Amino acid sequence: MKNKICLILTLFATLNLVDLFAVEEYVDFELIKKASAPRYLAKGVLLTLPETAGRNIFVRTDSNNWETDYRYSKSLYGVWYLFLPYPRDRSEMLYKVNIDGSWDSDPTNNRFILDKFQTKISILEIPAKTIYYRESPILSEDKGNVKKAYFRYYDPDAKEANLVCSKDNWSIFSHPMTLNKDNYWEIELRFSKGKYFYYFLVDWKKKIDMNNPKRVWNSELGEVSYFIAQ
Repeated sequence: MKNKICLILTLFATLNLVDLFAVEEYVDFELIKKASAPRYLAKGVLLTLPETAGRNIFVRTDSNNWETDYRYSKSLYGVWYLFLPYPRDRSEMLYKVNIDGSWDSDPTNNRFILDKFQTKISILEIPAKTIYYRESPILSEDKGNVKKAYFRYYDPDAKEANLVCSKDNWSIFSHPMTLNKDNYWEIELRFSKGKYFYYFLVDWKKKIDMNNPKRVWNSELGEVSYFIAQ
C-alpha cells in the first residue's frame, strides 16, 4: 500500500511538472474565445485579456530595455491578445501592461515584483524546453566580437553525432555532440564574426539542420545549412 501511494504521488508530481512547462505547438490567434493565464507556445508566449479590459493596451519588456510598445490585437471573439517572442539566452522575462494610459502588472499573471516607483512588474518564467523550438543555431553574446552558437539535433536512436563546419575546414571529428536527457544531440561553440556553413554527421550519415531555413548548395557537399555571426 505504501509503495502504491508513493507511486501515485510521484506520478502526480510528474504530471504537474509537465503541465507547468507544457509548450503548445500552434494556436490560431483569431479564434481565441476567452482570456487566460500566459500560454507558452513554441516560439513565444501568448498574453490575453478580456474585451472589457480597456480600449488601448500595450506591453513593454525588459528584453529591450523597456523601449518598445507591443500592442494587443483583438480576436474574432473580441479577446485582446499579444504574442511576445522569447528573448534569447534567458530563462525569465519581465513585462508591464499599459491599459488606457495606466501601468500595471498583467491581471492574468499572479507573479510580479515592485519596481522603484512601486509599479507592479509581471514575471514570465520561460520553460527550458522552448529552446528546442527556436531557429537553429541559437546565438548569444560572448566576450569581445565573439558569439556563442548552440546547435541541437533530435535522434534518440543515434549512436553518435558530429557537427561538421566550414570553421574547421569541414573536419568530421572536431566537434562531437553530446546526447542530453531530452534525446537531443547538442553542442555549443564560439565563433568570431562571419558567415559559416555546416551540417550534422549522424551515424556517418549527413543530415541538414531542419530547424534552420537558411541553406545553400555546396558543389562538393550538396545542401548545407548556414548562419551569420554578427
